[in-house]
Amino acid sequence: MMNTIQLQSWLNGLKSIPKPHKWERSLMDITGVTHHENMWSDIYKFFFHEEESHHLNDLFIRSLEQLLGREDFLRDFSVKRECVVDEDKRIDLLLYNESTRNAIIIENKVNHSLDNDLNLYQNSVYKMLGQGCCVITVVLGLHHYDLLNYDKASEIAPENKNSITHKELLDKVYENISPYLKDAQTNYIFLLNEFYKNICNMANQIDVSILDFFSKAGNSQRIAEIHKVYTHIMDYVSGILECSEPSELKKNLDSMGMLCKSERGYVKYFFPNTNN
Repeated sequence: MMNTIQLQSWLNGLKSIPKPHKWERSLMDITGVTHHENMWSDIYKFFFHEEESHHLNDLFIRSLEQLLGREDFLRDFSVKRECVVDEDKRIDLLLYNESTRNAIIIENKVNHSLDNDLNLYQNSVYKMLGQGCCVITVVLGLHHYDLLNYDKASEIAPENKNSITHKELLDKVYENISPYLKDAQTNYIFLLNEFYKNICNMANQIDVSILDFFSKAGNSQRIAEIHKVYTHIMDYVSGILECSEPSELKKNLDSMGMLCKSERGYVKYFFPNTNN
């Protein structure tokens, strides 16, 4: 545990404290769908579908393949949203080709800890595509997840499970977009730009190391328990200061005609018959 002297030394040694990125208003922000996973998944489905009206063709799948190190893994594939698998679970996005028996499972995470049974997803897709299939699982999040030590992905070979951030994928898309622009529909480029802006807003909210800490197995439950203790203490102290129970303090304040007002974490007492 770092003591206050070490902490002060570390603080004094900082050349500068980086300022957080400014939130830039986007269409998703204005319409109130900033962090809705289903909305993000719908947008991804639209852009991954090569025959859609955006006319960006295979931009998204080629960009994803580059990040995975699996060039030309999927051709002539289908895109399925909320794909129902065993135990009535649902895969956010499934990209698959039944002829080549190749598939990519995408678990879309936005501001949520990972608790999905990726083993079950993979085994369900194995059943669907048959023997000899190759299935890659991708967790797409605001930060990286430790899938190598994630129990619910233990049956998936290390080379077939990947954690990629939304920003990494969109950065790769923009890196590759130039040759696609001549055919692209301008209004959908606007949608893509707004989506990217929203991803940057969300990704810059909290430091990645803090998000990693919150996402580790067991931490979220411990933090919730600590918060319960904190809330109990705060309620107890507030109850004393606000004299919610009979006490000598309450008796004295009442005898002086003091008026109590709680406001933003403070308790104010006003003297009677004054304007101050």
